[in-house]
Amino acid sequence: MILRINMAQTIDGHTIDFNGLWNYGSSEDKRRMDKLREWSQCIIGSRRSIENDNPNLYIRRKKDHPFHPYPVLIMYNINKKIKADRRVFFPPHPPGEIWVQSQENVVWKDIVESGIQTDQVSSAWKVFNFQSTKEIYNSLSNRGFKNILLEGGPELNGLFMKDDLIDEIFLTIVPYLWAGKTTDRIITSDIYFGKRFKLLSCERKKNELFLHYKRLQIK
Repeated sequence: MILRINMAQTIDGHTIDFNGLWNYGSSEDKRRMDKLREWSQCIIGSRRSIENDNPNLYIRRKKDHPFHPYPVLIMYNINKKIKADRRVFFPPHPPGEIWVQSQENVVWKDIVESGIQTDQVSSAWKVFNFQSTKEIYNSLSNRGFKNILLEGGPELNGLFMKDDLIDEIFLTIVPYLWAGKTTDRIITSDIYFGKRFKLLSCERKKNELFLHYKRLQIK
């Protein structure tokens, strides 16, 4: 199984703008994101990005595509439910699954707000518990998923990185300087990962750089 992450950041390393949204990147960046989504069988997203950005996780330029990626949402805190009006719960998104970091068994109504439309599709969604991202990775692999795209935030990326599950990184450098005193990197963690990736390509389109890294095979 191949797991890729795709992120955009400013020159000074910010992945979130001053409004707290992940909305960097030009139309070219979005076109490339769609190509990655077309490659992927499954997109993994975080509750935070679903709540804050309410993104579409399908192949946006081909809404009539017969095989949109299977959505997988990851939650760390069941005290705050996901809003029922999030786009991911409605077509053309296929029904997916939600993984909750909890030792207690949870069901749909515990983690998603009640809503007429989502109540109708809730039976098609699956809910699982997890303690480690390896459990999610292994479950998807065992069910035949081969191409996975991780569109989570920096913390979620860090957890997959910690478990050494990320194979490739697609990084867009956008021509903005946000400055400020804090930032979210593409990966946040308290672990030093060292030199794990090699640069495969670097392409310039207008004022953006598109980088592609692949994990080193450490012997």
